[in-house]
Amino acid sequence: RIEFYSVRGQIYRVFSTPGLVVPAWQACAFSTSATGPWQIAPVEGDGHWMTFYIPASETNLLFRMDVQ
Repeated sequence: RIEFYSVRGQIYRVFSTPGLVVPAWQACAFSTSATGPWQIAPVEGDGHWMTFYIPASETNLLFRMDVQ
């Protein structure tokens, strides 16, 4: 899971890649609650703590969060 303090009005997206040698960033499924549902749509910050739950993977992944 990824926890962060959001900025009201900022848009957050999560991306993942299996490595940095030749990074292939792809939108990463996540949920804003521990019970789902999974989504890849961007989420708008509300000025409070946010948690993005990331599904378990059989491979190691690196994550990046884009903020606009």
